[in-house]
Amino acid sequence: IKWASENLLTLKPNAEQSEQLEYIKTANTKLVELTNLLVGVSEAERSDFDYRMEKCDISVSVEEVIASDEIELEDIPTDTNDDGQITLSLE
Repeated sequence: IKWASENLLTLKPNAEQSEQLEYIKTANTKLVELTNLLVGVSEAERSDFDYRMEKCDISVSVEEVIASDEIELEDIPTDTNDDGQITLSLE
């Protein structure tokens, strides 16, 4: 689908056709990403995981995640209660 839509774009389609072809390319890319994600989930479900429970200081782990820039704190919904405490919603 990607090849066909890219090939059709080289034929100088009108504006409406070009827009539709771009939509097709975008949708195809998203479907490929979704398929790859589902394959990864499927493979992970087949894997065996070993868990080791141990006491730890979770604040160290949280600080490491925040320092790693893997999450944007501005994107996490927060709420402030009457006591001034901030609650993060990590759903």
